[in-house]
Amino acid sequence: MNSLVIHAQKYDHLPSWDRTRALHTGFNKRKKKLVEAAYIATKEVTNHRDGFVNLSRAAASLGIASQSAHSPTRRPAR
Repeated sequence: MNSLVIHAQKYDHLPSWDRTRALHTGFNKRKKKLVEAAYIATKEVTNHRDGFVNLSRAAASLGIASQSAHSPTRRPAR
């Protein structure tokens, strides 16, 4: 089942797309997958699967902290 369908059934609403923002930008595909896996491992996210990479919570937390220190957060261009 699709993660958005699961979210809609569980919380009786769809995500607030107008309030979304890019957490990181400019990553190559490999780095993007690793950072995504780190967020899946440490945050309450819509994803119901682990993703392409499995990280421990400790490794994921270190990775997010490292990337947050080096990558500015920007809203996606429309």
